[in-house]
Amino acid sequence: MNATDRSKTPKPSSSKRLHRRLTLDIPDGLHRRLKLHAVLTDRTIADVIRELLDEKLPRW
Repeated sequence: MNATDRSKTPKPSSSKRLHRRLTLDIPDGLHRRLKLHAVLTDRTIADVIRELLDEKLPRW
């Protein structure tokens, strides 16, 4: 990533919540299942993933 690329990165919002961006590669089949689940439950993929992570990971 060069300096030009970084200038296009969205700046964090001024909300009180802190968020971190997570990028990962997943197999095509898993992405299809994830997208289908999101559509059928009227949610975004990001919302589904956040819920799954929140359910599976303990709060420390």
